[in-house]
Amino acid sequence: MEICCTRPGCPQPLNSFPDLDDSAILKTVPQKYCYQCGMPLILDGRYLPLQLLRRGGFGAAFLACDRRTPTFRNCVVKQLQPHPHLSTNQLETATRLFHREAEVLEKLGDHPQIPQFFAFLEFLAPEWNNAPSQKFFYLVQEYIQGQNLQQELDARGPFFEAEVMQVLREMLKVLDFVHVQGSIHRDIKPSNIMRAQSGTLYLIDFGAVKQVISNAGNSPNSAPQSLTGIFTPEYSPPEQRQCRAIYPCSDLHSLAVSCLHLLTGKPPQFLFDFNTNSWNWRQTVSVSDRLANTLDRMLREVPEERFPGTRDVVEALNASVPYTQPSTTSSYSQPQPYTTQMGQTGQQPFPLPRKKVLMGVLGAGFVALSLLAGTLLWRSSDPSTAPGQLTTQISFGGQNLIPNERGNNTQTFKTLKAEGIKAFAAKNYTEAAQKFEEALRENPNAPETRIYLNNARIGEEHSYTIAVTVPITDDFTYRALEMLRGFAQAQEEINENGGINGVKIKLQLIDDDEKPDTAKQIAKKLVKDSQVLAVIGHNSSPVSLAASAIYNPNKLVFITPISITNQLTGLDKPYIFRTNIEGEFAAQKLVEHMLTTFRNQKAAIFFVSEIRYSEDLKSQFTKEILSNGGEVVATFDLKTEGFNPNTSVQKAVDQGAEVLVLFP
Repeated sequence: MEICCTRPGCPQPLNSFPDLDDSAILKTVPQKYCYQCGMPLILDGRYLPLQLLRRGGFGAAFLACDRRTPTFRNCVVKQLQPHPHLSTNQLETATRLFHREAEVLEKLGDHPQIPQFFAFLEFLAPEWNNAPSQKFFYLVQEYIQGQNLQQELDARGPFFEAEVMQVLREMLKVLDFVHVQGSIHRDIKPSNIMRAQSGTLYLIDFGAVKQVISNAGNSPNSAPQSLTGIFTPEYSPPEQRQCRAIYPCSDLHSLAVSCLHLLTGKPPQFLFDFNTNSWNWRQTVSVSDRLANTLDRMLREVPEERFPGTRDVVEALNASVPYTQPSTTSSYSQPQPYTTQMGQTGQQPFPLPRKKVLMGVLGAGFVALSLLAGTLLWRSSDPSTAPGQLTTQISFGGQNLIPNERGNNTQTFKTLKAEGIKAFAAKNYTEAAQKFEEALRENPNAPETRIYLNNARIGEEHSYTIAVTVPITDDFTYRALEMLRGFAQAQEEINENGGINGVKIKLQLIDDDEKPDTAKQIAKKLVKDSQVLAVIGHNSSPVSLAASAIYNPNKLVFITPISITNQLTGLDKPYIFRTNIEGEFAAQKLVEHMLTTFRNQKAAIFFVSEIRYSEDLKSQFTKEILSNGGEVVATFDLKTEGFNPNTSVQKAVDQGAEVLVLFP
């Protein structure tokens, strides 16, 4: 028998124990340990992971057997992996939330079409390879042997109407039970509907537990770091993509999208028309008016205009006369959001893209570029269109924007790079790629050259263009190089894996000089260039704010991996995103240090109102300290006319300040 080690990163997770092929020994054997990393293998003394089923950002799932059952029953063990650097308080919060969600899953498992819940386990993994011990959580559930509907669709093609009606009716029964229990699935899609070998349909993989992992490290009012694993955007309703309150009818929307996918065989992003902000699927497949009207209403953008609940959908399907869709002045009352056990999130809305951009997964990998890897697909474009000015600061590969890429910046490297740029400018892409490859063998860590190589390999092929803006000035070239390394790596990995639906990504490099005025000029050019799907980059908050004021009203998606100002994003800026939550994290750590290490309760804050970074940190620190029982006794703006540091410090002390906090 082979037992699989559940420690992430174990180089040899499969461990062979021939003696365990004897069932008598298997039932009584004491703990076994991984030969490579020493991780205990038998969970809770009974569950033996046999095979890795999948691994993702939230943990992993294993096929396991339960040695305490007469038949060594198969089960699924889901390992949940909180962030390894959670504080003690955060880990306690995560543990409490996991226990609560496990109780919910146990209740839901009473339904015959939801996998049974067997156990919730906590385990502290021992230290290994200079890594500290880490706490893991495990959920043990019934193993459903069969295929999910996505697998069926891939194997056989679109479903018949009668088959989709069966799926719809079966899932409505399951969701009725789920919603009565006060829960919402959050992630309905064909791959989360399993057909067992008996033919029974099961609803699997509820999203709430994943949200515990995402939110455990955040303060109650802060934004989660990533929502990628909590839902699948192309199946999710607008309120969920925008991280607003969700309702039972949010699940109905996702179920309807899943039905469209099964009926047409086309992924959701090819069935939605962003010009009209509506689903455009009826011409793709012929179905009864009753089913078509029912699905259309489940898909309405505004929650109030959908069916209030599952039983209303069933009534519509059973009606003898097809009904028409409600007008936008529907008499249905406002649906009430379910109060989730994780609370409200603060992440910014998922935008409706400009023209025909198809939005997909929004996540945090590879800083920002991979946020767009499943996000975009195309806008109507004129390949000849390009910004008409700032030409010396914009390049796909025909200009040398960064003469010194650091690293092994030898004369040989510079010569080869120059030859590649010359060939690229002449549209000799094969020669350009060859020269860039030779240059990178000389200086492997040259990110501009690597991006140019990736672009040269695409050549004249149809591609998607993403603009990346960086500050190429003496003071900030190091930052530009850091950003470009991440962009180059993401571009290369995305393209090597086939691009986005078979279309590769080409990066357009732009130097914004680290100046707000230059950033505005660049933004004005980019919003007119229909070939550019999105913009990633800009360094400081002032530069990002200046550019975002142009990107947002023109509906061009902009993602900044650097700026931390909260003023950059908001409900009124649905096309602007930031991946950096450093400000919230810094404020949290400062407060934690002050209250627990210094054991002081009262602080005075000195900040600069003209600097957004300083203003934001002041606000974040204030919110964090108040929520943890501390007090801000005074604030001082260093830009106040007549500011005197000596008298201000004395005033802070007089008001009881035990700590002075400076946000320059």
